[in-house]
Amino acid sequence: FEESYKASSVAKRVIQGLGFRYYWGTYGLEEKDLNYKPSEDGRSSKETIEHIYSLSQIIYNTFAKRPKIHGEDYSALDFSYLRTQTLLNLEKTVKILDTLKEEDIDKLQITFKSDDSENSYPFFYLLNGPIADSFTHVGQIISFRRSSGNPIPKGVNVFMGVKN
Repeated sequence: FEESYKASSVAKRVIQGLGFRYYWGTYGLEEKDLNYKPSEDGRSSKETIEHIYSLSQIIYNTFAKRPKIHGEDYSALDFSYLRTQTLLNLEKTVKILDTLKEEDIDKLQITFKSDDSENSYPFFYLLNGPIADSFTHVGQIISFRRSSGNPIPKGVNVFMGVKN
């Protein structure tokens, strides 16, 4: 555990917490779970996982100082790939945070790029945007899998960040 609370150590712990919840929230998902959607108008679990993957790219790209390309389609990617790459994006983010100087966090920008534009926003938008959104959607996955009859494994303690 960190001995002092700094912007980088708090951001690191939040990303680790997200990774832990995502790992166990998506662990052991079956086809029936991936196809589950709460209503005709809602996203399926697979579509929600695609969205979380996109959010993980925004998170990682912000710390790697790269733009996120707008409008990418992930529907052809399989679950295993999406899950692995999302976890890797979060792991790579934590590694950057291990080396980031405190003063560098103030300079971070979320950048979105499309064919005809590029827009940047301050780091704080990463907190209430992609990071908060990721936690929301991981919670949906956990709820959806419970509804499809496949709850998360027993012993997962999100408060302590451990699996007993």
